[in-house]
Amino acid sequence: MARLLERYQKEIAPALEKKFGRKNRLSLPRLEKIVVNMGVGKALQEKNRMEQAAEQLAQITGQQVL
Repeated sequence: MARLLERYQKEIAPALEKKFGRKNRLSLPRLEKIVVNMGVGKALQEKNRMEQAAEQLAQITGQQVL
C-alpha cells in the first residue's frame, strides 16, 4: 500500500471524522490524484542538469522517473 494512502487511512481520516462529526468514512474528503510539476527549461540544454532534476524529483515523490 502506498505510504501516503496508509497515513491518510490511519491518521488523517480519523481526525477528519472527529473534526466534522461524521461516522461514515465515505462522506469524508479524499485524495484522488496528486500531480507534481517541475520546470526544467535550462536543463534541456545540459544533460547533467536534467539528470539532477530527475534525481531530485525521485527524492521528492519517492518514485523513479523513467
